[in-house]
Amino acid sequence: INLSANYLSALDDGLFVLASLRSLDLSYNRLEALPPQMGNLREMETLLVDHNHLQALPPGLAYLPVLQHLGAAGNCVACIPEELEESMALHTLDLAHNFIEFLPSCLHRLSTLRRLDLSHNRVAGLPYTWGVLTGLEELGLAGNPLDDPPREVVRQGLAVTLAFMRRLRASLASHALDLSGLGLREVDPLLERNQAVTALLLDGSRMRVLP
Repeated sequence: INLSANYLSALDDGLFVLASLRSLDLSYNRLEALPPQMGNLREMETLLVDHNHLQALPPGLAYLPVLQHLGAAGNCVACIPEELEESMALHTLDLAHNFIEFLPSCLHRLSTLRRLDLSHNRVAGLPYTWGVLTGLEELGLAGNPLDDPPREVVRQGLAVTLAFMRRLRASLASHALDLSGLGLREVDPLLERNQAVTALLLDGSRMRVLP
């Protein structure tokens, strides 16, 4: 069903009895919330709610067993529900142009995820656990105040970024932070986040001032 570009501020209960519904486009409306009955649409594969006025995503979306594409760009969403880790079929998650500041580390369980767009949010750091998302093909981070991973790392591409996060996660266990060969100019934000580090490797960097 395509209900995009209307003036909807609420959804009729009759919509949620369509148990076989596979695609629902509610983009460009005036919705401020999605009702919990969304969880009734168990056959839903594609849900688009881009460019509404949503303040949050209902946790019940995580329990749609075949949901593959979730688009919620251009809203007022401030956080990603941790329950979304249960979305084991999710392929595309578009949350660009929202107000997201913190990211749940548990999303590393989304092994089917191929495209994740977090562009133009308020994200300063990525969870190191996300380094295991090796099936990820696209990660949109433009327009965020990101400093961990450093921009020098992100500019080297997705594979380098994920490898960096795996390296940082390993450092939490070993207390040895290996940042060698990454061309970093500064590491202060990383040290602030990893204060238990007892050994620091910085060979092959571009630093002019010691941390």
